[in-house]
Amino acid sequence: MPIHQIKRGPWAPVSTVLLVGILAVLVNPCSTARGQGGPAVSTHTDEFREAPGFIVLADRRMFAVMAFLNAAGYDDEPNAREMPALRVKVRQMVAANLKQHPQKLASWRQLYSGWKKAHIMLPRYQEYALSLTQDYPFQPADSIPLKQLREFHRVLNDFWQAARLDEIWQAIRPDYLSELRSYSLESLQSGVDAVWAYLHMTRSDTFTFVIVPNPLCQSRSAQAISRSAMYYIVDGPLVGRGFNSHEYLHSIVDPIVKAGLARQKRKLDQYFRASNGKTIYYGTLPNFTAECLIHALTPRLALQHNNSPERQEAAKREIDGLMNAGYLLVRSFYERLSAFESSRLPFDQFVPQLLDEIPAYRP
Repeated sequence: MPIHQIKRGPWAPVSTVLLVGILAVLVNPCSTARGQGGPAVSTHTDEFREAPGFIVLADRRMFAVMAFLNAAGYDDEPNAREMPALRVKVRQMVAANLKQHPQKLASWRQLYSGWKKAHIMLPRYQEYALSLTQDYPFQPADSIPLKQLREFHRVLNDFWQAARLDEIWQAIRPDYLSELRSYSLESLQSGVDAVWAYLHMTRSDTFTFVIVPNPLCQSRSAQAISRSAMYYIVDGPLVGRGFNSHEYLHSIVDPIVKAGLARQKRKLDQYFRASNGKTIYYGTLPNFTAECLIHALTPRLALQHNNSPERQEAAKREIDGLMNAGYLLVRSFYERLSAFESSRLPFDQFVPQLLDEIPAYRP
């Protein structure tokens, strides 16, 4: 269930063909969640857009879960920046409606505080939202990812009524529909094709991509959630509205790294241990290694579209920032990918060689 904070540098290409996971600065866990999930398409036919292999969805489940979290104490916003206007608007509308229910609000805040102490982070809530039926009253449509959330749908339905979310949804619905229109359906397939062309591989999945704008979470965050044949990509505020290569790459890179890691595990573990306290929430060496590799891949992928000196320098500055943030393998990966690009070796065959070439960690 990767959730990422994405920092778009000035080098990012204007073309929507190239993808938005570019030069991300991740802050949360990075293992793609899997399951069956609830229905991907809303019964409200004007609340989604479709193209072959793609759905862009104004998701009422995600709206309800995020409205609850914002009311209950979810105030996260990176670098102390101001929350986007739509998130502020919804928070204010919910707060006004809940003035008549102070005891309920207090209990919900206490509930969320307990979940926070249990280290239940935003990715789990977004994963949970997609396990529900599409509309109020919400019911589980899939196994619930955490036992602490198994009865959350009952709380969520009570919250929907108390906060009058039906009225709020109708009021802000035009904003969500505007989010849907901001995606160019024509460019999404080109984004997928660009990933596989760069990797020198033939596409091996048959996903339908379900893209869910989530304007009520922290800025520049994104998450991939794989559920059966559906590959959900949840895009937060200030994430470019193209196809998100970074999130998609997890479905390809994670298993390749896991398969090729054993021979160099001891060496790479030194990098992982040194990152402790900087890149939190990763938990395992495979997750950390894959994340560093994807961070190296996304700017290299973008530079295939525009390789100007200015964009190269901007990418290098971003790599410096990632190194400072604890992604200690990213520079070695980034520099060695140039050799991969000049070869015709498939990426899954290149990765073991890449891991072999990483030097021993030196502080």
